[in-house]
Amino acid sequence: MDADMAFHRAVIAAAHNDVLTQLFDAFLPRLRLAMIDMLKIKPIESEPCDHALHQQLADAIIARDPAAASASSRTHLSALKESFS
Repeated sequence: MDADMAFHRAVIAAAHNDVLTQLFDAFLPRLRLAMIDMLKIKPIESEPCDHALHQQLADAIIARDPAAASASSRTHLSALKESFS
């Protein structure tokens, strides 16, 4: 979970938006606790596709492709939502 949070913080930092970064940093401790609570209720295993989705997002950011980054983010969030449904 800590690696996942670090990845998402790096994505936010890559936006070079100080307000967004500060907002993420402010709610990160509570988000981490909420994720721990959710995983206690319904554990999910880290899937290989989760890594692939993170890689797609990173690749889109590196390529400076906002449409691909948006699509990758949406796919990742939808998959996460499904895993908790």
